[in-house]
Amino acid sequence: MPQRAWTLSAALLFVALAATTASPTSFPNPSCPDSVTIAQMWNGGACMPAFGVGAMPGDTVRGVAGIVTALDTKPESFMFYLQNRASPPASYSGLEVFTGELDVSQPPESFAPGDSVVVEFARTANFAGVVRAMPPNNNVPSPNIILRRVNSGNDLPALISCTAGQLAYHAPGTTLSGRLCQLVTLAGPLSVVRTNVVGAESFLVVSSADEADSVLVNGFQLTDVPTPDLGTDVAQVSGVFHRRTQGYEILLRGPNDLVLSSSPTAASRRSWGALKAAYH
Repeated sequence: MPQRAWTLSAALLFVALAATTASPTSFPNPSCPDSVTIAQMWNGGACMPAFGVGAMPGDTVRGVAGIVTALDTKPESFMFYLQNRASPPASYSGLEVFTGELDVSQPPESFAPGDSVVVEFARTANFAGVVRAMPPNNNVPSPNIILRRVNSGNDLPALISCTAGQLAYHAPGTTLSGRLCQLVTLAGPLSVVRTNVVGAESFLVVSSADEADSVLVNGFQLTDVPTPDLGTDVAQVSGVFHRRTQGYEILLRGPNDLVLSSSPTAASRRSWGALKAAYH
């Protein structure tokens, strides 16, 4: 290899190694003595932790608190969602907490919706546009994240009423990005227009008031809610507003988050074939 090329390659390798071994900042610290809030996790800036890029570790945080709104208890890895309780719900107040192979729904943690929990030690990360707290050691089998339950039985944060356009599957310019990881609800009349979109137990619904925007409903990540048949009338969909690589979605927490209409109308029974002309 020519000397110049070797030197350049060595320099790039050094930079890459330096980036992956850079020391993260820990919050709180003498310059930023207060506990970290969920909003700080999202927004960045002075006294606000930064999440890592690629292999670079994110900043470490202590004292991030909220109410447990939902839990992902499906192996092989686990997570749960926190949200600050305020009226009305504030933007950027929901957080995904990834716990590796630690299922916090089981003893000794035994977390449940309504628990007030403090993330005592974690690092920041960004996964497909969703800010999360995760184990500082990034070790899925042996996570060193530290969690503490303050109390139980708290009311959940209020559901945020949204439109189909705000929650649309493919609409990054119009979605409520500040509502990610928060509890949302979409009122009908809605109609199921496509099934098995990103896997079994996932489907698209459209609103009779806004047929140009489809909303992805995910019934498999946090629970197991069977997909309704095409053309089924839906009265309401609620859950955790989330984002995946392909687009945005509502994560159902259980069967009660999907309310089918008790009085279907012929006008709402539309097939995907009849509606696909409305999609880009």
